Amino acid sequence: MTNHIRSFRKVMFALPLCMSGIAAAEVAVIVNPSAGVDAASKEEIARLFLNKSTNIKGVTLTPIDQAEGTATRDAFYQKVGDKTASQLNAYWSRLIFTGKGQPPESVADDAEAIQTVSEDPSSIGYVDASAVNSSVKVIFTAP
Repeated sequence: MTNHIRSFRKVMFALPLCMSGIAAAEVAVIVNPSAGVDAASKEEIARLFLNKSTNIKGVTLTPIDQAEGTATRDAFYQKVGDKTASQLNAYWSRLIFTGKGQPPESVADDAEAIQTVSEDPSSIGYVDASAVNSSVKVIFTAP
């Protein structure tokens, strides 16, 4: 029985270490280079992705989300929206139920987010900062 307790303690000790690796990823908010936005605040981005606004600095943008459960999505909403995955699900459930909003369209991963944003001047997305390339412009970074 003591081996089981030791194994359980090891898992419980290692779990926060694994979770901190996810939270430590730097997230870059990206737009098409021709979007007309050079920078944005955390609050402006959060309002846009939480359906409380449709533009940043007068430029109308369509948010592109990543698939539920991805590390980048979880890190983005934790750092920018101050919401955990379960809080975010509850938030969208409430808006959908009351008819006040729908979550943004989503893509599978960083590569698809970059492709979508690079092809559509009115879209805004987020990716792990290490995935950014020259086809998109970074307007905000959440460490």
